[in-house]
Amino acid sequence: MKAALSETKVPALKVTHDEETNEVSVDVCDDPYQFGTLDVSNLPLLITVGQISGVHTVDTTIKEDSVTLARITYGIKPSGSIVYMNKDGGGSLDALNIRSMAKIASDIGPQVNQLLMKKVQLSRAKQASWGHANERLLFDDDNFV
Repeated sequence: MKAALSETKVPALKVTHDEETNEVSVDVCDDPYQFGTLDVSNLPLLITVGQISGVHTVDTTIKEDSVTLARITYGIKPSGSIVYMNKDGGGSLDALNIRSMAKIASDIGPQVNQLLMKKVQLSRAKQASWGHANERLLFDDDNFV
């Protein structure tokens, strides 16, 4: 999900406010090469930890997933802190397993995030070499560009 959001292109917008009528207008730029990108560097990365026959697995394949009785998806910030968790599957997990799975996710999450962000930077550099990159998605005076 984080990788997909890093590739999202947001069209350039110009927002104006008419003080007399108190109306706000939004103009979308027609140029497909005028866009902003989302800063995903601090977004959480989703890591799924499952349990197969008492062994913890990370981000399983479809085949492995079919025999996983219980799994927890964690949202892990680049710092390793857990900001989201969702248990799935019909099996049960005890507190010890949940703590162990959380530790695995918080240990591996920053490493995976670092690798992903390197790929994102490489992708953006490649796009910049094509001449189509715009790294701005900021407030510029009163306009959102």
